[in-house]
Amino acid sequence: MIKMILAAIALACSISCSSSYQTPTPTNTTTGCKTNADCTGLTNTCSITGTTGTCYCGKGTTTCSTLVADTCGALGCQCGTAAACAAGQRCLSSTCQSVRYVFETAYQYAPGTVAWVAPSTWPNTAFSSTGPQPVFSSAADADAICQWEADNAKNNTSNNPTPAPTTPTLSLVKNKKFAAWIATSTNSPLARLVPSRIAASDTLPVYLPSGATPNTSQVSGPVRTPIAPATGGIADFADTTLAHLGNINVDATGTSVGTIYAFTGSANSTTNATTTAQNCSDWGSNSSSVTPYTGNHGTLLNWYYDSANSNAKCNLPSAFYCIQVDK
Repeated sequence: MIKMILAAIALACSISCSSSYQTPTPTNTTTGCKTNADCTGLTNTCSITGTTGTCYCGKGTTTCSTLVADTCGALGCQCGTAAACAAGQRCLSSTCQSVRYVFETAYQYAPGTVAWVAPSTWPNTAFSSTGPQPVFSSAADADAICQWEADNAKNNTSNNPTPAPTTPTLSLVKNKKFAAWIATSTNSPLARLVPSRIAASDTLPVYLPSGATPNTSQVSGPVRTPIAPATGGIADFADTTLAHLGNINVDATGTSVGTIYAFTGSANSTTNATTTAQNCSDWGSNSSSVTPYTGNHGTLLNWYYDSANSNAKCNLPSAFYCIQVDK
């Protein structure tokens, strides 16, 4: 008799204990969702507690933020487009990631003895081929020019666009810091910015403001993989064998600048200017008889130095490559 009572108690306990860990079955009185099919948009899972069903993304613990996700998928909350990410980020492998931007200046600038002064407004005929040219006299001036174009450039379609930029129209580079990728007599472009303004260990993928990576096949279109067949990040700019850097051919707005030369000032990214001619005496000379080193983004491996450009002179304007820096 005692054994029968104990067995009955054990059976009752096993039923009540196991049922307490079961997911409640939705009933007609359950409010909210009843099955996963009721969950759409940024949710895909219906979790029921008591008589209340709540939609989540994943396993009942996450509510997606529209700032970082526009899709609820295999990874849980994930982005499908850059629109789901913070300003300047890209949607890479379904997650919002920071990137580093690079562009070529829309305008061309001539070295000389007059320091760069950022204009508050430019007339429609400013810096045309027959008018006055914007001037600079140092690497620091070139940095300021890159920053000015990033802060103020608007969509234009010519190398010396008119009307001149007046208001920012693109947020990808807005509020970010930029510097020129040029050499001085004491520093290579790499040494001028790394590690003082970009960490040597930096591996952020590098993108054009148009959304494409600077590579040999495409200058606009959908977001692609980073330009990193080797080490990636800032180290790619020190590798003179990488042809995919040859298409840095859009300005700060992502607009094509055409095939124009860019001042660099040395034979590659890891050496300083070894003669005064290479960088127009640290960018302070406007001599018409001196041929500085320039790169051509249209010639792939000559993106940094194109020896065929014998027409470059220190009194003639060229563009710069501008790269996003951290400080």
